[in-house]
Amino acid sequence: GCLDVAGSLAVQGTGSISLGAAMNSGGTDVESAQLKFTGEYLGPPTLEMNGQLFKSAHTIGSPMKEGFVSSDLGDETKLIGWDAYTAGTYYSAGEAIATQGLGFYAIVGSNQFIAQAGGFDVIGSPMSSLDMSLGYVADNYSSSSAGSGWNMIANPYTCGWNWGNSTLTNVSGTFYIYDVSNSSWTFWNSSTSTGTGLTSAVIPPLQGVWVQATQSGATVSSTMDAAGELTCASGSSQNGFLKTANGIYKLTTIAHGDSSDYSEMYLVDIAGSTDGFDANYDAWHMNGHLSRGKLYNVVGAEEIVSNALEIDSSKVIDLAFDSDYLGTTYELNLIASDVDSTLKVVLEDRFEGTLWSMDNGAYTFVHAETPVGTKQTRFALRFYQEASNVVGEEELDEESGIAVAGTTITVSNPEAYGEYQVYDVSGRLMTKGAVIETITLPADNWENGIYRLVFVGEQITTISIVVNK
Repeated sequence: GCLDVAGSLAVQGTGSISLGAAMNSGGTDVESAQLKFTGEYLGPPTLEMNGQLFKSAHTIGSPMKEGFVSSDLGDETKLIGWDAYTAGTYYSAGEAIATQGLGFYAIVGSNQFIAQAGGFDVIGSPMSSLDMSLGYVADNYSSSSAGSGWNMIANPYTCGWNWGNSTLTNVSGTFYIYDVSNSSWTFWNSSTSTGTGLTSAVIPPLQGVWVQATQSGATVSSTMDAAGELTCASGSSQNGFLKTANGIYKLTTIAHGDSSDYSEMYLVDIAGSTDGFDANYDAWHMNGHLSRGKLYNVVGAEEIVSNALEIDSSKVIDLAFDSDYLGTTYELNLIASDVDSTLKVVLEDRFEGTLWSMDNGAYTFVHAETPVGTKQTRFALRFYQEASNVVGEEELDEESGIAVAGTTITVSNPEAYGEYQVYDVSGRLMTKGAVIETITLPADNWENGIYRLVFVGEQITTISIVVNK
């Protein structure tokens, strides 16, 4: 919600005001409740503003006069600042968190600003104006002409900050935000009203931005009265708070000829979550009247239909499928959103003994009685990042120990793998066999083109080979 005060704001006695934030799936939603006042804040430093972070690094800041002070929701000593005044490099924030108007990088992860996806807060007396001097030094990370005068600052208010209604002296009219959700930079220029990834000059509360001083003596000045804007105000075009969205892998099954025989499950990539059931994030697989097909994740004795976990290139996730209809043909689909595009997904069908790249589309299987212990895990999702492909005479990929010369494959460490499989571009299995030091592929009758060579071991290593006869 929004609180709009025409005048000064006082909090009496031991009272306090808390601006909460709604937990959502990430991306660009404006989350925090907002406060705007045209006078001064006269109460004690007990106003609290909450935000949400999900994974990776985010650019954030505090709207409080005391700088960045948090309660138990966030460890401000783990913030990373940018020295725009002397060194042009990153530093551990330390005492600089008390400086008004600065932006910081906040990382989600073990021993970082917050350990796992969730909330953080800032506490203090909200600012009603900003008069900030910016630094002008060379950027140690850039050798281009754009590499001087960079400053990481933040919205100084508990409501939106209209950059275009601020007074800039020796400062470029453009601000930049790195959108970690899409791994790309966004920007907005107030003079031309143009930008990429943003829709206006209004920066949401708690958002940090990058701006560039054009020479020494650079300053940014504004007041909440003139530059503050509430999300709920009529005509507001406030941008959303940019942060990572949770990577979501949605898996569905559907029977051939019967669209009602359908199931879906979710795997959600959230930093700090566990492989097993997390009460804050996950949903149990509920059997009910089985009948129709059901796909779910099995972790030990737990059956989970929506599982938050940390997904990386070594992850193997067991999947079970149950149905009363033996012999029915199903399609298994994967729909991925906000995920790492370099991370590839292979479906292993343990009953058929095959691997299927989900890049090829739906996997078709026939439901069969396949008992394996007390829990059937017919399928597994295997995640991998494609190895540095080697196509060249005896050139060795040092990480994977694999060299390719035409259709002859040399493996320096065959003991690290169990089996190799070769697929064409349609996903058809061409050949497979045990991994030995020298493998000669039976490609005489294969069409010219690119084939995917998969080595299966503790992890999956995949390279591309070219057949050109």
